[in-house]
This record gives sequence, structure tokens and C-alpha cells, in this order.
Amino acid sequence: MASQISGQEFVRRINTSIVLDCIRNFAPLSRAEISARAGCNRSTISSIVGDLIAAGFVVEAELEASSIGRPDLRLTLKPLGGCVVSLDIGVDFLPVL
Repeated sequence: MASQISGQEFVRRINTSIVLDCIRNFAPLSRAEISARAGCNRSTISSIVGDLIAAGFVVEAELEASSIGRPDLRLTLKPLGGCVVSLDIGVDFLPVL
């Protein structure tokens, strides 16, 4: 029997997948750049990135000088951080996490 997830949890999983795709395809990126590419607000990105760092999938790679304000931390996938697998089954799907 499949467990049900809330609409909010479903959106969170989709956003996490989008953030991972952005980092995988365009790293190194700052949180602001991820926010712009993913179309999510900065607080959502910060929360998702925090979870990905805690899970060991993402690391803060380097500091890059900013023309205004403090330097940006750049994010990238953690080398040897593992792999993620998702399968498309029937009319439902398993979002990448």
C-alpha cells in the first residue's frame, strides 16, 4: 500500500529535485543563483540547501567576491556523495529526493 504525502510535502520534493538539477547542471552556484534558476524564493532555497548539506549531497565549495555586500558561498554536489535513483511507475511517479 502506498503512503500518502501532503500537498506541501509533494511541492517540497519537487522543489528539492529542481534545486538538485540546478546544482548538477550549473555548479558552482550561489543560493541567489539557484533561486533565480529554480524560480523559488530565497528562504525556500536556503531551507532545501540546508537539508541537502545535512544529508551529504551538497557542499559549500568556495567563496566568490561579490561587487556588493559579502562574498557568495558557491554550492556544488559533494564528490562521492552517493547517487539518487527514481523510477516512473504507472500514472504516479516517485520524485527524486
